[in-house]
Amino acid sequence: MLPRPGFQCRVCSSPDFVAVGKSRLGAKFYACAGCSAVFMDPGKWSKPAHEQAVPGLAHLSPRLDRRREGEG
Repeated sequence: MLPRPGFQCRVCSSPDFVAVGKSRLGAKFYACAGCSAVFMDPGKWSKPAHEQAVPGLAHLSPRLDRRREGEG
């Protein structure tokens, strides 16, 4: 377990992580050596949350029926 250049845990700022397993589909899982946070991509985990590409929450809000808007 050596420090990897460019990795820094968002939770505890540790520079170390270890591989902890694979899913049935072959995806690798990693864990921070400092706080045990589990993640799939060390590069993305190192970035602050506001810099990550995450989907918005628009799919959770109800949509207006566009056909009814034009009729009324």
